[in-house]
Amino acid sequence: MFEFMFKVLSKIGLKRRDWASWALFDWAHSSFITSIVTAIMPVFFNQYATHGTGEGFGLAAWSYITAACLAIIAILAPWLGAVADVKGWNKRFLIFFSAQGCIGTLGLCFIQQGGWQYAAAVFVVAMVGYGMSLVFANALLPHLAEKHEINELSTKAWAVGYYGGGLLFLLHVTFMSVAKGYGLLPEDVAIRIVFASVALWWGFFMLPLVWYVEEPEVAKPKGSQPMGAEPAGTDSFARLSVQSLSRLRNTLGEIGNYKNLFLFLCAYWLYSDGIGTIMKMSTIYGDQMGIGTSHLMGTVLMIQFIGGPSTILFGKWSKKIGTRTAIEITLGGYIIICLIGYFMTAAWHFWLLGLVFACIQGPALSLSRAVFASMVPEGKSSEFFGFFSLSERFAGIAGPLLFGVIGQFLGEPKYSILFLIVFFVLGWVMLRRVKLDI
Repeated sequence: MFEFMFKVLSKIGLKRRDWASWALFDWAHSSFITSIVTAIMPVFFNQYATHGTGEGFGLAAWSYITAACLAIIAILAPWLGAVADVKGWNKRFLIFFSAQGCIGTLGLCFIQQGGWQYAAAVFVVAMVGYGMSLVFANALLPHLAEKHEINELSTKAWAVGYYGGGLLFLLHVTFMSVAKGYGLLPEDVAIRIVFASVALWWGFFMLPLVWYVEEPEVAKPKGSQPMGAEPAGTDSFARLSVQSLSRLRNTLGEIGNYKNLFLFLCAYWLYSDGIGTIMKMSTIYGDQMGIGTSHLMGTVLMIQFIGGPSTILFGKWSKKIGTRTAIEITLGGYIIICLIGYFMTAAWHFWLLGLVFACIQGPALSLSRAVFASMVPEGKSSEFFGFFSLSERFAGIAGPLLFGVIGQFLGEPKYSILFLIVFFVLGWVMLRRVKLDI
């Protein structure tokens, strides 16, 4: 089966087996973010897990749970990223956290009606596994591609992820519709089967990365080895952690020397907060605004199949107009999304919002990943992608948190989505100060 997929992926330029295998990891884990985080779990949590709670509790609780997940990832990512660079454990950590994500996803199958506390706990396990696995997968990018190839590999892999998540989500929508339409299964049982299928899909399609992508060699950049430290192979994990924390301290002190990288991190910090909040809160927001479940699921499905070609086209277009201009266009698109969300009163508004999102979400994030990978110092990819994740996750805490707080205290969730415009405007202002050479 994998040989057939390698042949298909070679048609879009992923001819190297390690490139195709790395792209298949996007295919594997995208089912979690599409079917669970974006589409099914927010509505299931709001309608089923928080059954019996007060009005508006589900939306607020989901915001806080999302913020908690991001906080945990933000704490773990730089520390374990530094450990991975020192020890050469990038793939080992990737496999460990992917397994954690799969196990947590299976745990979602046992959520009971009204059991929102258990639902929150097991979702945090799955989401942290997902987020941390991406840190180590992204850290492989500068080792797999030369600087002039990074944009191509990043955007094409992102497109592959869209198709992977979209294909499984199409099967999920079909399965749940048939099960409900013919009375074959109770709705909650069908959803539990969906959760289990995501875990199996994720675990199976990450196997090519395990088999065909090599662990990057441990580099020894100057100043990275604390005085008196033993070789990485003889360190205990506790000693290695101390060594890695010392390395992190040194890197924090050196960040000022990477002015462009630091400015880009600040810009990404701002606009990725808005992107992540829209991605995680859109379906539960639509549900709260009275948009029917069929429209919510249909929009998510549309996003997956438009997002793939849009990401590839933006990747090619960015070579002509410049990566910065391409990212700026996507930020303008997100402002339009916020305005649509604020004025949304009908189902077609949500479809329009989803159409704009489909055209810009993949390009915004894949091009940002490529920009950062082109700036990473040699020998510190996992550590710096840990900081990339730290920036993304700490920033991502503010969006969902403010989304919940504003909606809860003002009594109108539409004010929450309007407030997100601030993140995109400030991100654009900061991005204008970054010098890019890709």
